[in-house]
Amino acid sequence: YFKSKFTAKRRGNFSVLLDHDQPSPNMHLMHTLDEEGKRVYTLKKVTPGGKITKSAHPARFSPDDKFARHRVTIKKRFGILPTQLPAKPM
Repeated sequence: YFKSKFTAKRRGNFSVLLDHDQPSPNMHLMHTLDEEGKRVYTLKKVTPGGKITKSAHPARFSPDDKFARHRVTIKKRFGILPTQLPAKPM
């Protein structure tokens, strides 16, 4: 059984040959929090310490948000609505 390290992936009307030893062509900026709570940016999905990183990009916005009311209700219920949180010291 021969297992190739290359994978063909379709992109529109053409195929792209991906080498799994190389970084993905779709690199997304990621971040983790350090000991002081500040963001540390990286392109990796997992840090060398094994901590999973989060996307540094905001979620998509849609003016036709069907679930906003439910999110606000849940945040009110658990006391995490920004208006319910204590002010951060400057």
